[in-house]
Amino acid sequence: MGTQTFKKMLLATVLVSTAFVGNAYATTASIAYGNTELTVVAPRASGVTGSFTFTDLYNLTLTGPSSFSAYVSEIEKDIAFIDGSGGLNTFNVYNISNPTFQYGLYNSLNQLVTNTSNLSAGTYQFRVSGTATGTLGGQYFIGLNVSAVPEPEMALSMLFGLAAIGAVVRRKAKTA
Repeated sequence: MGTQTFKKMLLATVLVSTAFVGNAYATTASIAYGNTELTVVAPRASGVTGSFTFTDLYNLTLTGPSSFSAYVSEIEKDIAFIDGSGGLNTFNVYNISNPTFQYGLYNSLNQLVTNTSNLSAGTYQFRVSGTATGTLGGQYFIGLNVSAVPEPEMALSMLFGLAAIGAVVRRKAKTA
């Protein structure tokens, strides 16, 4: 594991706060601009038997027009062992029930955002939820990218600047 990856994981660990409510598990984290990659565990609380639901919330506060993308994938872990009679047994350490595993970006009005390529400034929440069925809970990988989108005025200024440079180069080419 590289030093930068370790630092990101350490920062994510510091940012993540966990709360247990009955059988439900919830995580809340704040995400900054740039790339964020996390391996997230929805652990089984003491005394909880059977499957349990979880919801993880990733809060984003955008200061200007931004673009958002996400990649989420379950990480299933099984362990195999040989029992006392020499038979091979396996048990599911981490698993999330596929039909219940879902995620999406929501705006401050609690509406699902379907176009994430040009978000306006404001508060958003990326939610991941599901039902964990593994012995120790569920586990998934999440990759988030938040990047600023140039405002139209800036793009227009850059276009005028490029046109001015082109005019100067063209004038020099004619006089040479």
